[in-house]
Amino acid sequence: MQEVVESLTQQKLQAAMKVDELEKSLSGLRRELDSAALLREQMEKISVENEAFKRQIDRLTEENEELLGAITGMEGKLKSSEQERESLAQSKITLEQELEKAKSESNPSG
Repeated sequence: MQEVVESLTQQKLQAAMKVDELEKSLSGLRRELDSAALLREQMEKISVENEAFKRQIDRLTEENEELLGAITGMEGKLKSSEQERESLAQSKITLEQELEKAKSESNPSG
């Protein structure tokens, strides 16, 4: 009978030690799970921010392309204006020469 009591006591002690070991393991696993949940939340937040940045990049790229188009258009207008200015300057010179010629022809004395 004493042996049975000692055996049961030993089994109870081993079971208690095993329960304690499992509780410690469970506690560690819960900490890891909490840490993983926190990391997941951070990852989701970063993912949302990343998507917002992607949309912002797309919007800025579109605006940049529009501005480049506007610059190209203005460069064309500027070139056209320069050509028109050169043409007008040449016309002015021609008209001034014709005016001088007409003056000299109408006033031969000089």
